[in-house]
Amino acid sequence: MATQFAGINKQGAGPVVSGWVNPVTMVLQATVASDESDGDVVIDSAASSPGQTITGTATTGQYSITFPNAKRFHFVSGKVLLAESLGSELYIESYDANAGTATFEAATTPGTAADPAASSRLFITYMLERG
Repeated sequence: MATQFAGINKQGAGPVVSGWVNPVTMVLQATVASDESDGDVVIDSAASSPGQTITGTATTGQYSITFPNAKRFHFVSGKVLLAESLGSELYIESYDANAGTATFEAATTPGTAADPAASSRLFITYMLERG
C-alpha cells in the first residue's frame, strides 16, 4: 500500500482522496462561441478528458456538463480566461455523480451570472471515483 504524504501518493500516482479508490482527474476545456448570448460553447476534445460534453443553457451564464457516471464527484476548479470582468469564475451549482451530470454558473461572484465574452476559454477540473 502506498504511503500518504501531504495528500500526495508517495509512489507518484497522484493525489490521494481520503476513502476514495482509484480517483480519476478529469479536465474540460471549451471555447465560448462568437454569439455568446445563447451560451454556445465548443469543447476542445484534444485538450479535454474523453467522455464529456458541455452545453450552454438558455439561462444567462449557465452551463451543463456530462461525464462518465461515477460513485463520487469532487469539483476542483472552474475558470474563465479572456472574459474581462464578466464571468471570471465557474461556480458549481449542482451535480449527480451517478447520472454523470453537473451544472455551473459563470460569474464574478456566486449568484451574479454573466455570459463570458465571445472566444473566452472555459476550464473545468474535477475528480471522479469510478465504480
